[in-house]
Amino acid sequence: MNANVNPFRSARVEQIRYALPSESLESLSNKAIQAQMSCLLGPHGTGKSTLLEDLKPYFLTGGHSIEHIYLNTDSSREERSAAIASIASMNRQTVCLFDGAEIMSRWQWSRICKAARAQSVCLIATLHKPRAMHVLHETTPDWSLAKEFVQQLAASHANKDLIAEAKRAFDKNKGNMREVFRSCYLYLAQNPSETF
Repeated sequence: MNANVNPFRSARVEQIRYALPSESLESLSNKAIQAQMSCLLGPHGTGKSTLLEDLKPYFLTGGHSIEHIYLNTDSSREERSAAIASIASMNRQTVCLFDGAEIMSRWQWSRICKAARAQSVCLIATLHKPRAMHVLHETTPDWSLAKEFVQQLAASHANKDLIAEAKRAFDKNKGNMREVFRSCYLYLAQNPSETF
């Protein structure tokens, strides 16, 4: 199967949104503003980054400006320092969406929190493990939801073998949906005629 027609290509996967009703998203955004510093907590690939993006329109509607910080395990010491400096220069009406905050050392994290408090910035971070901050929402692996997403994306390509492949990837990767979708992509690339 060509990459541009594979139902698990990145452009299609990116259309999957976090499964919360809009009124819950609005409530979460209000709680984040009230808490000033909070996190989306959960394992790799359970929707933290997607949920962070889904909250953005609610902050904009509330008159806040948005600043994004994206870090990952490949981020350099300079990029981490730049994240701290960036928060230290933000203003009171700013909501900082900090994706990848779990890679910050304790010392760097304390500087992030100090800068956010000093500037009265609303900081929402994605974390894999709890830190000393309010947990706004905890994401968890959910096979029934994962299966629903796989069936939705696969459409006419859904079958028991694809679902079994998705389940293997889900179990092997502790619910990491990126790995589930990647596994389904590779399965269909190697078995293009697999349909109902």
